[in-house]
Order: sequence, then structure tokens, then C-alpha cells
Amino acid sequence: MKDLSDAVVRLQEVVATSGLVEMNKLVHSTIETLKERTPYGEFDDTLVRHLWDEYCWNYQEGADLLDEPFDDLLAAFVDKALNQLGTHALICMTAYSHEQLGSDFYDEEPEPGSIDKEVIRHVCMDKIRVAAGIRNLDIIGYKRPFVIREYVYADGPVFSIYNADGLAPHIDVLIDPDGDLDPIAEDIADIFLSNLSAECEHPDLDEFLESYNDEIRAMLKAKEIIPALEGVRRELLADLDG
Repeated sequence: MKDLSDAVVRLQEVVATSGLVEMNKLVHSTIETLKERTPYGEFDDTLVRHLWDEYCWNYQEGADLLDEPFDDLLAAFVDKALNQLGTHALICMTAYSHEQLGSDFYDEEPEPGSIDKEVIRHVCMDKIRVAAGIRNLDIIGYKRPFVIREYVYADGPVFSIYNADGLAPHIDVLIDPDGDLDPIAEDIADIFLSNLSAECEHPDLDEFLESYNDEIRAMLKAKEIIPALEGVRRELLADLDG
């Protein structure tokens, strides 16, 4: 009987391990679904891009009265995903969830091979809350004007005289992978060329800059400014979504 009991324990461990894999898939797919949804606009002074940003902001900074509505919404997304899964995945995730919650969670020991969507949802939502709680949301919140310079590493001649805090009004564009960087680059080029002309105060240079303004501007943008801004974007998105 001991051999049989040990075999059952080993089988349950294998099932639970498979359940962890399935649970991680469920957590990931639910978060990706939230990223595809438009935010409800509950937080005016933020740059939330999607429902996942909004859920995370509420979890970290929001009012308690919104916790239940957001959790109800999250539960609905999890339930919808669970209803699309097969029996094998549900059994494995149930076993894993039972293992995570421990015996204190139940009045009686769950049956091996059982399916309990409620307990799966409970564990899944806990994992999603953990993911929401560890995100760095400063760049989309009220601290964004004060932290933007932390993401600017460019040290070329153009950015050397540019105040990185000037990027704060453009954070919404910078955190949009498809956002147009050209207007920001134009502003930076204007500042650089104006400073260059003022510092040199040489008529020949002024004439040169005026004659070849478009060409110089295009070169500065292509060689330094746009690549630097793309680097800022990568840093921002890596910190925000990484």
C-alpha cells in the first residue's frame, strides 16, 4: 500500500508541475488580453495606455472603492479564459492551485483529478496582483516630469545642451511604439541650432546655417536625435513593460 501511496503522491506532483506551466500561460494570456483593451479613464493625471496599465495603477495607487469593480472585471476575464481550456489543463491547474493554497483553505481534502475553477481563479488573480504590484509606473503617473531624465543616456553634441526634462510633455509619444518622434526631434534641433548660432556669433556661420539649414537639420535628426529618442523609448518601455 505504501508503494501505491507513494506513486499517487508522485503523480500528484507531476500533475501540479504541469499545472504551474498552465497557470503561467493563463496569467500571461489574461494580462495580454487586458493590454488589448481600452482603459476606462478612471485616472485623469496618468498616461495609462490600456486596461492593464489602469488595473495596475489602481492596484498601486487607486482608491479602495475601485478595488472591487476592477477585481470583478479581472475575474470575468479569467473565467472567460478558463471556459476555453480543456479538461487536462483544468485538472492540472486545480492540483497546482490546491498545492499553493494548502489544507487550511479547505474544509476537506480535495479529490485527486477534480476540477475547481473557483480555486484556479483565486490563484491566478493572486499571481496577476503580484505582477501588478511590482511594476514601475512612475513614468505614466504624476512623477513622470521628475523621472524622465533617468532614461536619457545620449551624450552627443546635440543632447549635451538639451535639458532632458524637456521630454516630459512628450512621454505619451515616447511610450507609444508607433508614436511620431519627428516633432520632438524638430524641437531639439531648433534648440541646438539656436544655441550654436548664439554662442558663435560669427556672420559666416550664420550664413552657412541659414543656407544649409534643412540639410543640417536632417543630418542632426538622422544621425543623433532620432536614434537617441529611440533609445529613450526602449529604456522607457523596458522599464514599464519589462
